[in-house]
Amino acid sequence: LGQDGDPHGVIIRVVYPGASADGTLQPLDVVLAIDGHAIDADGYYDHPTLGRIKYTETLIDGHRSGDEVDVTVLRDGAEQTLPLTLRPYPAEGRLIPSTRYDYAPPYLVAGGLVFRELDVNYLRRWGGNFSSSAPSRLVAHYDLDNHGHTPDQRRLVSLAGVMPHDVNLGYHDVANVVIDTVNGQPIDSVADLATALEAPLDGLHVIELRPNSARHQIVLDAAALPAADAAILQAYGVPSPARF
Repeated sequence: LGQDGDPHGVIIRVVYPGASADGTLQPLDVVLAIDGHAIDADGYYDHPTLGRIKYTETLIDGHRSGDEVDVTVLRDGAEQTLPLTLRPYPAEGRLIPSTRYDYAPPYLVAGGLVFRELDVNYLRRWGGNFSSSAPSRLVAHYDLDNHGHTPDQRRLVSLAGVMPHDVNLGYHDVANVVIDTVNGQPIDSVADLATALEAPLDGLHVIELRPNSARHQIVLDAAALPAADAAILQAYGVPSPARF
């Protein structure tokens, strides 16, 4: 990356949309100093009273949202100092939101398959210590992808479970898997899912699941869904097929 002498600073791997660094820092920037504090190769700096602590503390030590701090970076082999305005990172900015206080989670029922956007409230149905009790595939997404929100991937949509019916025979045991595509269209919201279901492929709804799911795909007869959906909603007492 063009750094001379002993290595120091931290490398930016990714900048999350909506974060303080968005629009200022770039992937492969080497952050050498924040607010005048030099950062070593382990990601620490010398605090005048607390000693050697993590570099991220420079952003909150004596600062609040709206403050501007100087960030010195090595970019394309040259050092430059950039102003960075601190701003809060909203819970809704996460790929898997940590809270939903002001509205109920979006869902959709199609062919007896119950889809919903994945959030921490759903994971908490397995208890406060969901990291050890919730389905391992969902926990892995939470641990590895939680900050992976991008303009092209705003949410993860999961198949929470199946309401058994002849139309979904063979899939009754599928639950808590994350959807990748539906009818060839990438899915990042329940609204996207509803749109994709309007365009079946050769009379079939083809639902591709994320890698490492129990199955690779689910295939449903598109022509049979309208009548089946009406019967399923009535039989299971579901008041509405979807909520966006």
